[in-house]
Amino acid sequence: MNKIAAQTQVSEVVSRVSGVPTPEIHNESRLRDDLALDSMQLFDLQIELEEVFQVELPESAGKLIISVGDIVQLMEELRS
Repeated sequence: MNKIAAQTQVSEVVSRVSGVPTPEIHNESRLRDDLALDSMQLFDLQIELEEVFQVELPESAGKLIISVGDIVQLMEELRS
């Protein structure tokens, strides 16, 4: 999967979970501060990402993921 495809898929998943339109989601968008995701939405996001990308996120992912760009990078690392 190339980076643009990963960015697109991550943005779509974040949009579904957050309710924020996809065009308003950028790599720099912070999940809590900019997109206002609460802890339950972050949990839902993790589950959805695991399903869509067919990966298992490490338990430390919650501490590593601050922005949408962090998710894209992690998905690329897990898929390679």
